[in-house]
Amino acid sequence: MMPRVGLANFLGAIVLVVALVVGERTVAGEQAGPGQRVLAFSSGVGDGRLALQAPIGRPEDIALDRSGRLFIADPTHARVRVVDVDGVIRTVAGTGEPGTQRYGHLATETQLSDPTGLAVAKDGTLFIADRGAHRIYALSPSGRLEAVALKLADGWRELNGPISIAVDDEGQVLFVAEAGNQRLLRVHLATGEVDIWGSEGPADDTPSWERPERIAWSSADQSLWVLDDFGHRLTQLSSEGKLMNQWTLPLPARGIAVDEHGALYLSIGAQVWRKPADGSTELVAGRGRPGTAGDGGPAEMAELWAPTALRVSAPGELFVLDPVVSLIRKVDASGQMHTVAGNGSIGWLGDGLPADDSTYHCADVVEGANGRLYVADSLNHRVAEIDPAGIMRTIAGLGGVAGFSGDGGPADQATLFHPTRLALAPDGALYVVDLGNKRVRRISPEGIIQSVPRAALPTVESSGDPTASLEGPFDHPEAIAVAADGSVWVLDQGSNRVVRIDGQTGTITTVLRGRLHEVSPSADSELEFVVPAELSALARSAAGSIVVEGQGAEGLPVRVEISPDGKSLASGGEYPRATVQCAPSGRSIFRVLPRD
Repeated sequence: MMPRVGLANFLGAIVLVVALVVGERTVAGEQAGPGQRVLAFSSGVGDGRLALQAPIGRPEDIALDRSGRLFIADPTHARVRVVDVDGVIRTVAGTGEPGTQRYGHLATETQLSDPTGLAVAKDGTLFIADRGAHRIYALSPSGRLEAVALKLADGWRELNGPISIAVDDEGQVLFVAEAGNQRLLRVHLATGEVDIWGSEGPADDTPSWERPERIAWSSADQSLWVLDDFGHRLTQLSSEGKLMNQWTLPLPARGIAVDEHGALYLSIGAQVWRKPADGSTELVAGRGRPGTAGDGGPAEMAELWAPTALRVSAPGELFVLDPVVSLIRKVDASGQMHTVAGNGSIGWLGDGLPADDSTYHCADVVEGANGRLYVADSLNHRVAEIDPAGIMRTIAGLGGVAGFSGDGGPADQATLFHPTRLALAPDGALYVVDLGNKRVRRISPEGIIQSVPRAALPTVESSGDPTASLEGPFDHPEAIAVAADGSVWVLDQGSNRVVRIDGQTGTITTVLRGRLHEVSPSADSELEFVVPAELSALARSAAGSIVVEGQGAEGLPVRVEISPDGKSLASGGEYPRATVQCAPSGRSIFRVLPRD
């Protein structure tokens, strides 16, 4: 399927973005160019605030140093963060923009791509597994970031998706779970020499791996614990890679840790279990019902959602990462549960604050006649508004809460599920593609939200159409536009068709369908029009008609223009130019300028 057509490619436009200096903070966009300003940049992650007040995204791992500082791998914000002993959070590595730029300088000036694994050596060096960059970094206590040199002797010269790491007691050996190559690596840090365990290692006493996901080092018996086979297999290896024990777990474990006494901790479902050296099993945290309640009470009566990474401090405190709800919990030495990091949201929503102090993921943006920007913030399940002064507020959705509710009531009290596309109507209404709910929602100028159309499409049984939806009206709504007559047009990519919703009656009609076996655009007895293409993009032209694009059977682009009433079709048509556009990363908003 042809990717969605970029406006710059169609119009010969140039996307120009430069750094925006706010006070002493410099924010970098995707590309630099003269004479342009970033309209908004998502940078607010709560640094300098209490960790309990800050968003932590969807973390992948946590680690502790000997002083009790908590490190967090936060790929959502492309950074690694630390919670100091005073409870304040800050960034220690990453710029906030994902990438793989040069390293060997200050960690906070180096891009990270997808930090997923953390380990701290006794000298304070923090090791970072960057799955997206296929690298392991070492962050010195001075703040300098270096890539760990690896001498792979098997011909596989590069890492492939390192996902979890552990370091031995002396900080001389680093263990790596390399999920992409389905193997474990033992790295001698002084020389860079690598021993391979598993897929390409000794077959006699080292198991092969389905997909090693989590590893943990045990100081008590100098062994390495491994979770693989999607959490269903637990393996214990000696420091030399010899198989010691192996178990098949009835339920998948998502996290593993070992304390200084050799007790094993596993996160399974909505609970954390402990297996001491005597072989018994005891519940440590989680009553078994997903949730977030229970702070200040017994940990075994508290709620967890889906805990993953675990760490045990020297005093015996258990730290639990619960990424689904963007929280880190702690079970103290007396068995009480506490939240230590995260405000429960992916990003700093910033309602009533400058947009540059907010965190959002821009899936789409439109500009109103009054200069206001409307942003589909897909990861926070909301639609936000940025006024001409740069202040952001939520106008639809609860911010970080996914769901389907609220039709007929205030939009800011409703729930959305991954909104992705927006369109403004002539009457000031805002239409939203609510992708997770397979619906289109309308926000009236008065702020009332309603699904459009209110009734679902005909079922398969009543229409004979095998692509008709049985739940929401659409299969995979990809694009939306409002024509000059107020009709709403939706490209339903899942069923490869374009539908028109009458602005007055709400009647929904399939106007155009893509069928690759057709040789040219034509009329159809059941549907209005058929084109030989996989449909990929839809927009309203300057004249008020609807332009649809796709890719034909030979890979050639197809473009057609439909009249607002849906009764006439013509080849060609000019694809419209947007005045504002989301950056590819979703973290900034900029304008598209025509070429001089």
